[in-house]
This record gives sequence, C-alpha cells and structure tokens, in this order.
Amino acid sequence: MKILLFSLILQILMLVHAPPPNPKILLDLDISGYMSEKISVAPSIEFSGGTTYHVRKNSRHNYIIDTVRDGVEMLIGGDPRNTSRFVLVVLGDGGTKYVRIITNRISDIRGSYVKTVDEFVKNPGDALYAPVVREPLQIDIMTQKTTDIIREDVVLEPLDAYSDNADERPKVPKVLHTKLTIQPKMVNKYIIGVVRFGRHLITEETNNVMRRTILWEGGLDAPRIIVITSFSFGELWTETHEFDRIESEFKLKSSKKRGIHSE
Repeated sequence: MKILLFSLILQILMLVHAPPPNPKILLDLDISGYMSEKISVAPSIEFSGGTTYHVRKNSRHNYIIDTVRDGVEMLIGGDPRNTSRFVLVVLGDGGTKYVRIITNRISDIRGSYVKTVDEFVKNPGDALYAPVVREPLQIDIMTQKTTDIIREDVVLEPLDAYSDNADERPKVPKVLHTKLTIQPKMVNKYIIGVVRFGRHLITEETNNVMRRTILWEGGLDAPRIIVITSFSFGELWTETHEFDRIESEFKLKSSKKRGIHSE
C-alpha cells in the first residue's frame, strides 16, 4: 500500500514539473543586438517610443522567447512551462531604459494558465538593471492638483458642441472629466495607491499595482469615479463607482477585467 501511494505521489510530482507536451524551440533574445529572424520587432502601440519583441505569428506554435538579455546581463531566464513571452523596451528621457516582460505559462497539472509581468529599469549611471519598485501615494480626488509626482488633466467639452450663437454659449465650458495619473518621469517610482473622494474611500488596493489612472466625471452633482488599474498578474481592471445620494455613499456599479496587451 505504501509503495503504491509513493508511486502515485511521484507521478504527480513528475507531472507538475514536467514541461508541456510538444515543447517549443527556445529563442534567446538580446535586446541590445542580434536576434533570431523568428522574432518580430515593432513600435509599441501603448508606449510612445517603445519597441516590442515577440515571436512572429506564423512561428508561435513552434517557437518561444526564452532567456531575455541586454548584452551580457540576463534579465529573466526561461522555464519549460512557459507558453509565450512578449517583451517591451522603452527608452526614456535622459537615457533611462525600461523593460517589461509578459509571460504566459502552464501553472499546474490541470493545464491552467497564468500570466506574469516582470518590470526592470536601468537609470543613467547604473551598472545593472533593477526590478521596478513603486511607492504608493494616497490622493483625494476633490483636492488633488498637479505636482511634481501627480498630473491632473481637465478635459473640457469642445467648442463645436455649443450653438453658433455666442449669446447661447456658456461663459465657462463644461468639464467632461478630470484625469489623474503619475507624471511620465515618475511612473517607475510611484503609483496612485489609496484613492478618496473627500470622506469617501474609493479604493485602497495597492498590492501588485503597476499603474493606475483615475477619471472623475459628473462634477459634484453626480460624481462618477472610474479607476483603471494594471496589475503585475497580467490583468487590467476598470471599475466604475457612482455616488448614491439616498445612502450618501459611493457604490461599485461595474467592474471589467481583461488581459494586459502586449503591444
């Protein structure tokens, strides 16, 4: 009985650590120079000035990006459970280099998939890359203005939305929404953490947060807060909070989740 039990446990462990069936051919990626012709290089859609690396569509069934390097420095190694990998490189002002690596892998014997996002940054004068670590900042939407770290953008209704008659136009254009983000030069150092609207708590989630954007619509009369958050487990959440005047509190009206794009 003990022998049978040991044999069963051994088989399970072998399955857990075994590579997926029909393993793909591994392609090392050096973002500083030579790479396989099987790897596509294209401008990033999401990040201005960024470059994306991924296996070409007609080769994805047979090939996968494995180890990622910048010259002699290895940023991330391979894993036989990996099924796909996408790399983004962004050169910032002043010579900062940001690298984001999205990896999909099989997580268990049932064939479940997980997505992870690894981020690295190398600033001018640094000898090596370092993992990105961001400090969360608490904000109050009602009072937050532009600072060295936080950026406030107020979007007004376009002038062509009003009547051609000057007398019928409002003296002050209507505010469509207020947008709060981290200043571009600070995105690798800080994230928007706890978010409040006066005495009301909107969100306090900070674990695994990589980026967060806040939209305030409806002004003070009918405030609607949209929280857009990117997480390091590869998901982007869009949560809409609306103010309930009867109960005098914000309520979560909708929550949408999708995978983070690799572009």
